[in-house]
Amino acid sequence: MRRAVYDPGCQRNPGEPLEAVTLSDRDETTTQWLVSHHEDDGWIPDWLAEYLDRTPTTRMTEESAREWVTGHNDGDNLDPEDLEHAFAAIFGRRADDQERTDGLWSHLCS
Repeated sequence: MRRAVYDPGCQRNPGEPLEAVTLSDRDETTTQWLVSHHEDDGWIPDWLAEYLDRTPTTRMTEESAREWVTGHNDGDNLDPEDLEHAFAAIFGRRADDQERTDGLWSHLCS
């Protein structure tokens, strides 16, 4: 929800409340603020991603991640963070420790 506070200050009219608080539903501006405020190195926390019904990454979309994967080969020196973001964009969640041990590139190519 979005919260707005109106405070008339010390020169309020007789009978006017000290402050008024209004709540409204989340809109696109609020959503963008939530993402930018909670984003850490391109990642949105899992709890917020679930709440906003989106993948836990903002660095790549699923389409751009698939293009990134097809643009690389097995012998390329790939940035581990790019692998993490591509995995999250394609699979809709962050990789777990076992998938990292198996190799994210292998999962992305399968």
